[in-house]
Order: sequence, then C-alpha cells, then structure tokens
Amino acid sequence: MNLPADVSVNYRGSIAAMHGSFSSMDFGLLIAVILVYLITVAQFRSFLMVMFAAPMGLIDVVWMLWITDTTLNIESFMGII
Repeated sequence: MNLPADVSVNYRGSIAAMHGSFSSMDFGLLIAVILVYLITVAQFRSFLMVMFAAPMGLIDVVWMLWITDTTLNIESFMGII
C-alpha cells in the first residue's frame, strides 16, 4: 500500500499484545527444541535419528495447519512447543 508521506501507521490494542506474546513464544520454542533434542539424543544415542525426527515433526505441524486451514496463533504455537 502506498501511503502519503504525512501518514503514519501505529499498531495498538490486541496487535501490540500479540507481537509481545510471539516474541516470548519464540524464546520458549527455542528452549523447547534444545531440551527435546538433548533428551532424545540421551535416550536413543543416535545423532542421525534425532536429526531426521525433529524436522519431520515440524513438517507435520505445518502440514496439519495447512490441511485444517488454521492460522499460526498463540494456541497453535503453544501446541508446537
């Protein structure tokens, strides 16, 4: 969208809260992936098995979100974690 130079856009209300929540969820997802990886490597003692299993899980998540026509929101992000 081409806006004139004197027009500015500010996000307010629930959009601002959603951006804050997603930034917190990014950190939670990173910590969850690291912990699951470490636990899985300790249990199976196979680096290759873990390296193939984790991406397949994320592919399945994206596939199911697409099949069910669901957006990536706080509830689905918590489910991924």
